[in-house]
Amino acid sequence: MPRPPAAAAPRPEGAGADRPRSAATAGSAASPPSSPALRERGGPGDLDASVDLLRGTVDDLNGRHGDPNIAHARSELGYALVRRFQAQGRPEDGYEAEQAFRQSAGTEAASIRTRLFSAFHWGGLGMERGDAPAALTGYRTAVDVLLPRLADRGLPRASRLAQIAQVPRLASDAAAAATAVGDLPGAVRLLEQGRSVIWSQLLQTRTDRTVLRERHSALAAEFDAICAALETGGPGPGGPGPVGRPGPGPEQGEQPWQLSERFDDVLTRIRRLDDFEHFLEPPTFGELRRVADDGPVAVINISAHRCDALILRSVPGVPPVALVPLAGVTAAEVDQRATEFLAAVERLSRVSPEPGPAEKVRLTKRIDDTLAWLWTEITRPVLAALGLDRPGATTPRLWWCPTGALAQLPLHAAGPKDGPRVIDLVVSSYTPTLNSLIRARARPATPRPHLLGVGVRQSAPGDGSTGAQPELPGVSVELAMLADLFGDRYSGRADRDAVLSGVLADLPAHPWVHFACHGVHSATDPAASHLALYDGPLPVAGVAEQDLSGAELAFLSACHTALGNRRLADEAVHLAAAFQLAGYQHVVGTLWALDDGPAPHVARDFYRSLETAGSAADSARALHDAVQRLRREPDHRAPLHWASYVHLGP
Repeated sequence: MPRPPAAAAPRPEGAGADRPRSAATAGSAASPPSSPALRERGGPGDLDASVDLLRGTVDDLNGRHGDPNIAHARSELGYALVRRFQAQGRPEDGYEAEQAFRQSAGTEAASIRTRLFSAFHWGGLGMERGDAPAALTGYRTAVDVLLPRLADRGLPRASRLAQIAQVPRLASDAAAAATAVGDLPGAVRLLEQGRSVIWSQLLQTRTDRTVLRERHSALAAEFDAICAALETGGPGPGGPGPVGRPGPGPEQGEQPWQLSERFDDVLTRIRRLDDFEHFLEPPTFGELRRVADDGPVAVINISAHRCDALILRSVPGVPPVALVPLAGVTAAEVDQRATEFLAAVERLSRVSPEPGPAEKVRLTKRIDDTLAWLWTEITRPVLAALGLDRPGATTPRLWWCPTGALAQLPLHAAGPKDGPRVIDLVVSSYTPTLNSLIRARARPATPRPHLLGVGVRQSAPGDGSTGAQPELPGVSVELAMLADLFGDRYSGRADRDAVLSGVLADLPAHPWVHFACHGVHSATDPAASHLALYDGPLPVAGVAEQDLSGAELAFLSACHTALGNRRLADEAVHLAAAFQLAGYQHVVGTLWALDDGPAPHVARDFYRSLETAGSAADSARALHDAVQRLRREPDHRAPLHWASYVHLGP
């Protein structure tokens, strides 16, 4: 039996300013500081003593009406009982632990962090005990009720991401529980609700409010002002007064946490209006299933409990979501293979020091083995379920929505070394969430748009953004090709002209943008990953703050632009997702370092296809065809050279 999340995830006594005192110091003489230490030592006598001490703490705190520390004490007791349940197999310990977590999660006076961890452990323990319905109740409490409150808009973005990172795979584990009880639509909904939480909050501030403005102009104006202040970190000078005073907006000097409370208050008032009861509520499955209107979407759920593909289709007479169990896949193996795969491609991409012949063979084999494993265990079962596992007269579209560390691997390149790969069978696109794909499809493409080309061969010395980076001679070739192809529909910013202020000022006037420069991936702070412009970085956070509702296509011809952070894989904190969030319908990104040599040729073939098509609507197929041409070149047949390119969007 695998170890459940209750044993592997951070416990409520972890670091955090909002946490209550630990059970060992909750003000009860019955709970000496040795209780957590006894539990961690794990011997039979130690576990018994820890449970007895913590029961005494809970009994003592029960007599203190409204004491928030009781939630933490119950959570500590639940964890001690889980440890004893795992060690000794007593069914009554599992039942008592579940009750302790349930009661802790329901304590309104306690911190959201403690309650969320308790609900998380409640769900994990239910799955270990074989009680999937109980597990689902715990996970729904965590995802639907507590997670949105943990990532409060009043906290800085970095703090919200740090909070979310404390509950790894929460959404995937919740979806696994829903799958186990046969609620496939519920599994899809929980995955959507529990992933990309920060991006979803930002999208709420940009939702179309036309109808609200037409029917309730004053309330809409108040809400607009609060949303604008939240996006910029607070009201600007001379901002209008708060609720109850003249003017609809935030008060000058109002803190982010106050703006967050105001947002919730105004949202509650809007939802009390007729026809606005569901304003800004998370999408229902009935709304999410529309994502498959243009072709099937394969959501790959990677959980410690089980791994499955949930395939969404919009075919008359066919269930809207179908289950493909991935029995040979575990979350631990996906993590390990992703780590080893990315290490191999990064080492092979490094020119100094260049790997030796024996190391190249070993690393290339690791890449080939991983892609073959992805084919056998994940992509071929999905394609077979869709009847797409053999070449046909046409190459149909397929959207992938991977979770966890799987999002760092190129599913479109999966396949045996000498056999057909996914790219030979379908045109693949990726989406961080279903709602982001639905949003990207919401407007038609513009014919023959203007393109902004931004290229930096080497950043200015001493800009402090990226450290020393080698020169990219291919950038000049790339921009010259764009200028020749687009003619008077092309605007360029190269090298010294490619400065942050100028690029941001030009973006709204150009539905298409092409970046050719260094991309820098931050493993520790994903929001700091950036494109290296001439005078400094254009980071993920800076891109996401732009509101470019008329944008269509962003081609990020730079390294690592679609690579997220392992710890926050389900938040999709990377440049490609940020450009999509800013408003771009189609984004071309990369999972690892690009080879500067063929990059201009891929871009040339891509844009030639779009010029023939007349719009960005066929971006996925244009990229697919350009990569296939690159594969046919003898020097670029290996996946290292072509599999990095990915398409996000419709």
